[in-house]
Amino acid sequence: MISVVITTYNRPEKLKKAIDSVHAQTFTDWELVVVHDEEGTDEPVHKFVKHTGIHAIPKNYGTRLAKGEYIAYLDDDNTWRPDHLQILYNAMKAQPELDLVYGDRWLHDEGGEIPDQIGICSDYNPQALLVRNYIDTSDFLVKKQALIDIGGWDERWKRLADWNLVVRLAKNGAKMKRVQVIITDYNFSKDSLGHTPDPTEGWNAYELEVVLPYLHEVKEPKVAVFTVIHKDDDLPILQKCFSELHKRMGYPFFHLFILNGTLPKTKKWLEECNSAVDDIIENKKNMGIAAACNQAVDYLKYWNDKDFDIIWKIDGDCLFLTDDIGKTLVELYKKNHMMIWSPYPEGLIDNAGGAPRIDYGTLGGHLIGITQHIGGFCQFIPAKARIACRLPDTKILHYMEDLFMSQGVAKLGYGIAYVEDIRVRHVLKP
Repeated sequence: MISVVITTYNRPEKLKKAIDSVHAQTFTDWELVVVHDEEGTDEPVHKFVKHTGIHAIPKNYGTRLAKGEYIAYLDDDNTWRPDHLQILYNAMKAQPELDLVYGDRWLHDEGGEIPDQIGICSDYNPQALLVRNYIDTSDFLVKKQALIDIGGWDERWKRLADWNLVVRLAKNGAKMKRVQVIITDYNFSKDSLGHTPDPTEGWNAYELEVVLPYLHEVKEPKVAVFTVIHKDDDLPILQKCFSELHKRMGYPFFHLFILNGTLPKTKKWLEECNSAVDDIIENKKNMGIAAACNQAVDYLKYWNDKDFDIIWKIDGDCLFLTDDIGKTLVELYKKNHMMIWSPYPEGLIDNAGGAPRIDYGTLGGHLIGITQHIGGFCQFIPAKARIACRLPDTKILHYMEDLFMSQGVAKLGYGIAYVEDIRVRHVLKP
């Protein structure tokens, strides 16, 4: 079933046209929820609810009431063409992995100042969506679960609620697709909220946090760290790096160690660290970096009912130089779940700081360098991406694991970046 949610504000004549367009749909398995600022209506609806607020607040209210697996929103000043729901439903069923499908719209200026024309439209491109919105509230069908996952519509802002929502869905990894058919008649007038950004709003698409607390409680992301060790004589370096990691992390984490071979000195020291080390996996022989990484991920994805949001690979010779590195990276993760990150690594032999940067920008007050590849030295990766990008099994002890990981996450649609103003160092032996 599709739940149709109409939010309206003291426009009974327009509301009637919107409701009539729902009843004219060729797709008939729907319920209609109308959220209004006044009690009662003569129009045939399944649920009619009084609720005050502008745009996002009543939409969240209607979303909570919706019983359908899918939700279609209709603003009261717009109408749907008769095949609107059927076209979107067919597209969703044809590709069940999709979270949102959308069509095109026809614009009509009730004041007659501009001629009728097709609205802004584009095939789905998450990067372009960060710059300009081309998916309108009345044009899409979305899975209710996808809305729940991000906590609903953002109630802090009066305008651009649709753009805000679809950006956050995109940054949570929602899969979207355009159906290139005009399915909505979009009417605008002097009493429409419009699409022009209000300079007093104070938000931009890049800085928006993905998950908000309007449909469920927001929990802090959970971080798992794993470290692979293969030599007992690396212990002095490990001890130094371990100490600085705990001083400068600034965020709680679960730490798993993989001992690649029998390492009695290292194992004894780790066991003496008590609560600072959460678990140790000991392999009788050196399995190689790729096999050990896969082993760590297999362990972590089933620990505590798959509870980790981030799986962070930190090498035993990675020295933290900046305070609150963990806290910083988690704050960036909250703004975009579709990125993998690394602090700027000093002391690398080949190319300090990794691959060439494609572009630079800022996020959360930090300088960000966009690249196509980050090294395996210190990889902060969303758990979904790390689990999906299993490294190729090989008998070679060490090869291009970082390249395989970078290519794998890129194919899944993740961006790759260095946070240039937080630093770690590759500690070389004396």
